[in-house]
Amino acid sequence: MHGGWRYLMALAACGPLAWSPAFAAGIPMRAPTGAVIRLAPGTYRGPLHLTRPFTLTGGGRVTLTAPPGGGAAVTITASEVTLSGIRILDPDPAATAVVIRGRDDRVRDCRIVAAGRGVLVAGGAGVTLSGLDIRPPAGRVAAGDGVDLEDDRRDTVRRCSIRDMRWGVYVGDGYRDRIVGNRIAGSSYGIHLMFSQGTQVTANRFRRDLIGILVMEDSGSTVTGNQVTGNRGSSDAADLELYAALHDRITGNLLEGGRVGLFADNAVDDRIRANRIIGNFLGLRLSAASGNTISGNLLAGNVVEAEALASAGNRVAGNYWDGFQGLEVTGGSRSALPYRASPLLLALREAVPAYQVFFQAPGLQLLQSLFATGARHWLTDPAPLLHPPAGTVPPIPRRPLAAGAAGLVLLMAGLGSFAASNHPFRRRDRPR
Repeated sequence: MHGGWRYLMALAACGPLAWSPAFAAGIPMRAPTGAVIRLAPGTYRGPLHLTRPFTLTGGGRVTLTAPPGGGAAVTITASEVTLSGIRILDPDPAATAVVIRGRDDRVRDCRIVAAGRGVLVAGGAGVTLSGLDIRPPAGRVAAGDGVDLEDDRRDTVRRCSIRDMRWGVYVGDGYRDRIVGNRIAGSSYGIHLMFSQGTQVTANRFRRDLIGILVMEDSGSTVTGNQVTGNRGSSDAADLELYAALHDRITGNLLEGGRVGLFADNAVDDRIRANRIIGNFLGLRLSAASGNTISGNLLAGNVVEAEALASAGNRVAGNYWDGFQGLEVTGGSRSALPYRASPLLLALREAVPAYQVFFQAPGLQLLQSLFATGARHWLTDPAPLLHPPAGTVPPIPRRPLAAGAAGLVLLMAGLGSFAASNHPFRRRDRPR
């Protein structure tokens, strides 16, 4: 503590808690840097404005409510403030429960129940949010995000639990932020990076989000060691989406059980390596993506492994595709035959959506081989792996079996009708 000062203050009076003479008269207006102020157990009414650098803690037995007229329950404008162990309630859907505008501030081990936004860090630097539990009031839908980092530098969000907020964590115009070890569930976007640089998204867990991780017009970020599972709530659900992302590294993630595992849209020069993409309807989708390196990934148990639309110049090699039967010639680990992702199934789904129930019917590989026109334009792995990459050991789900012989007959009839209709899927899937 600076100068050895340590304040142990008991604030038992209830009233309008604010950084003003009306603030319960217990906190010294000239508290020195590094002072520790402990609130007595109880319920306090905000707003609380922290304009000096000290520690304010509730020890887990203090509740702070937002002001009756609306607005933030807590606003921090000083630097090097620590707020911990407080339950913060803000029922206003138009408000932000905690607003931080300082530098090197820390908010930790707080439970934030917010009908609007949980935490906003605006223009901050070196701010750390850790051990927070952020969620809406019971029975209500949150109108705001769990955490927003806006125009910030080197902030950290770690070990937080965020549930049922609009977006889990949003980073806009950020620089070298760290989003580490969080659990996010029930949001439209688990994490949304936009116009940011050098963000680290590491070892987070996402469940039941519409899109687990959305990296949008971002550059130089790393998305590593995350688990995204169970995003089944929408036909647009994706585990991880890259949109106009540049020079990002996507490595070692588990992308499981979504509509789309990994979707790269207008992504350029990204490295997508050593990910496990399993149990999705569509494993990998590229759209107008170029110059990306896609290698060492495991794709298993997906109904459709991959699709590429207008995507040329990507370096795709050394991935494992569990539906592919390769050829071992030299005794090495790679197939002498290339893997090619046929666009037939997805084009058929667009023409007759109900036919997707038969996508795993026996004989489908033979039927796909009859529609090989334009194969040189398909996504191609010239040297696919014959065995799963070392260290993956995935819990590969069983492929769903469609209805056997009856399903095959219906599928063949549908394909005949589909081919007779002269559907233009071949032209559509060629690079433009």
